[in-house]
Amino acid sequence: MTQFHGSLFPTAPVFITLFGVGMFLLITYSNTDSRYILLLIISGAVLWRVYLFTFPASLIGIDPDWFAWQVFRVSNTGTIEPILSHFYGRAPLFIVFSSMFNHVGEVGVSWSLIIYPFILGIGFPIFVYSIISQLWGNRNHALMGASLIAVEPTSIAWGIYPIAQSLATFFFVASILSVMSLYDHNKSRYYLVFITFVLAMTLTHKLPILYLVLFFGFILILIMTYSVLSYFDIRLESERVVQGTNIIRTIQLAIFTSVILIVQFGIITVFLASILPIGTSKPPAISPVVETKWVVNPISEYSSIYHWFWKLEYHLIFFPAAALGGALTLLGHTSDRIDMRTTCVLAAAGITTFLFSVSFALPELLPGGNSRWEFFAAPFAVVLIIGLYRGVTSKTKKSILIFILLIMVISQVFSGIAIKEGPGTQRYYLTEPEVSAKAFSNTYVQQPVSTDSYLAKERIPSQIDYQTSNQYRNYNSNLFNRNIDADSFKYLLYRSDQEIYRGEHSSWRLRYNPQPEIEANKRIFKVYTNRNTILYH
Repeated sequence: MTQFHGSLFPTAPVFITLFGVGMFLLITYSNTDSRYILLLIISGAVLWRVYLFTFPASLIGIDPDWFAWQVFRVSNTGTIEPILSHFYGRAPLFIVFSSMFNHVGEVGVSWSLIIYPFILGIGFPIFVYSIISQLWGNRNHALMGASLIAVEPTSIAWGIYPIAQSLATFFFVASILSVMSLYDHNKSRYYLVFITFVLAMTLTHKLPILYLVLFFGFILILIMTYSVLSYFDIRLESERVVQGTNIIRTIQLAIFTSVILIVQFGIITVFLASILPIGTSKPPAISPVVETKWVVNPISEYSSIYHWFWKLEYHLIFFPAAALGGALTLLGHTSDRIDMRTTCVLAAAGITTFLFSVSFALPELLPGGNSRWEFFAAPFAVVLIIGLYRGVTSKTKKSILIFILLIMVISQVFSGIAIKEGPGTQRYYLTEPEVSAKAFSNTYVQQPVSTDSYLAKERIPSQIDYQTSNQYRNYNSNLFNRNIDADSFKYLLYRSDQEIYRGEHSSWRLRYNPQPEIEANKRIFKVYTNRNTILYH
């Protein structure tokens, strides 16, 4: 990989923003063939995701390390038996698919995950373009939607931070597209495509099948609402037979996906048993770190306007705009014939946005981080936002809306979600000197090495490719309590440029510089130095 001592921030957000704004201006003011513009959007979406993935000297984040570790085990043995997870041992499609690419592409294990920046960079713009084209038949509107999803932060984040949900969300959006075609044409091939995606999701992740069950439930609610309205609007009288057919078809699909959900949770993965209060309960986790505030500050307050802008929750712009677009689409929808394609989009957007809103307001109820839940909602929210643009006829109003959409592009990229780096945050990847320092420790140090929690957990590519053990100890407690002495470690791997440290439940900024204190101790001496990374003994 290519990262030495540079940084993704702020270069990457700036150029992604310029790309998004440029696409909007090109679509609005150019007569270029829409096929070429769509190709340009997809190329840009793939290019940025691949660049962000390959830039660091390590994988981004801890979870992709674990999945890469499992890919190595499956690739080497040819079976799923070595997967170190009960759930993913039964639902291994993400790991198996990555292992297949690892063999076909003949690349290192860490590099085998590069397939996901391609999948999401190509798939999401095409999906959104297809949905908007089917709904409203306007290529410019479809291109705007493709541009907006190309720079949407969660679709960037989970492409460069690939986990099982990355592939599962791709399948989920594709399955909604197949359902739209199924309602329109009722042909066996669309049922076959839908069933294929359902089976793929069943063997990939916990959430998509649950989302589908709720999705069909929401469709039933919408259809019944239309049925009630049809009794008060003579224009909809001819649609009652169609509504009855759609209700029966929706109930059939809801029953099918409910059975699949029960099979997945209860039989294939036995996930249901793990979440029910059966048997002995686990004791609550206790943080081993006593985080004292006299030597560290919690990273929770905005120290500057720039920091505030970076921490701005772009959801406060994105989802209200989607809600308004959804309301206008629904009002326009109920005043005309029943269109099941629009109903599907409203149902998908409604249920995914509702669950995201719950995770945003009550994170203890739906854990895992807001962006994981938002990821499912993003493509459908983008479609509804473009619905706002569709209804504008006045030139002045159109200019204002274009300005709002450009502001949305900027707020998305500078949201702090798209890349795992920014002001007041730690890096969620390693630089080349840090990787080299870990490689040196793995080769020449036979005793456990103490270091900060992120460097301790983040495996370097050679550890994944050669299954090297990760003999590192979390030294955060000592750093946070200013308790650094020769008796507290055998070896200490210290990053001198690290300002923000990841605690058990939050991030912290040290209020002192540990390096002078370490080097003032005559019992401690340097073993290895590589720019910002120093190994002490």
